Amino acid sequence: MIAIVAVFSLVAMIIGKGWYYARSEAVLRKWAKKKGLRLTHCEYRYGLMPLKWWANNRLRPVYYIKVRDRSGQERSGLARCGNIFGGVVSSSQVEVRWDEP
Repeated sequence: MIAIVAVFSLVAMIIGKGWYYARSEAVLRKWAKKKGLRLTHCEYRYGLMPLKWWANNRLRPVYYIKVRDRSGQERSGLARCGNIFGGVVSSSQVEVRWDEP
């Protein structure tokens, strides 16, 4: 019985993590489209990062993104998804810290 519960828990964690990343990227794509941008690169940032204090909550995933606007200009920076209470589960909010030109 314990083995069944353990396997079920593992499968649930894998499915949940997959949903978490898919939801995060969907939030970023929706944000970019709303701003008139095309998301050209999206990379999840694990653990150590230069703005660790900005990534204050594991429920709020941080991505390194590159976007292109309608005129062809490219920008890059760190994007944090979701809100402080429920992360991407309860919010489609995106905050971006753009790299210096």
